[in-house]
Amino acid sequence: MAPDFSEMGTLLSERQLDDMARSLDIKLPVPYRNFLLRTNGGKPHPDFFPIAEHKSLSYGRVDVFFGLGRPDHKTNLDWQYKMLIGELPNYTLPIAATANDDVIFLALGALDEGRIYFWERADARLDGGYDNAYVIASHFDKFIEGLYAIS
Repeated sequence: MAPDFSEMGTLLSERQLDDMARSLDIKLPVPYRNFLLRTNGGKPHPDFFPIAEHKSLSYGRVDVFFGLGRPDHKTNLDWQYKMLIGELPNYTLPIAATANDDVIFLALGALDEGRIYFWERADARLDGGYDNAYVIASHFDKFIEGLYAIS
């Protein structure tokens, strides 16, 4: 079941997404692009996701998906991208923040394009590698469909 979203951003045009992608020199995968066109970020309900590979965390919680032109600059996709260059692995795009200020990112490189990762900020490395990143979904739609509630 797809989650509902609150605090969505102003609807985006195809051109706005193209301009952003060109300015960041990235190509957005179609499922993620469609998501931005529908929601422009926001808070999902339900909002929990499994972290299968982590040694001590079994789940995380999405606080907000980033978008474009949002009132809070910290929830803007392009601002997050620029702030996290060099911290996140190369060829990735931060797409959401967790309740603990960790980051969910989308892989854009040829070897793992489309995969969704959980990046643990408290365990950040300076080399921008994948040591503190954990695969949480094989593609964006699977990640969204896998969000669940804890009662």
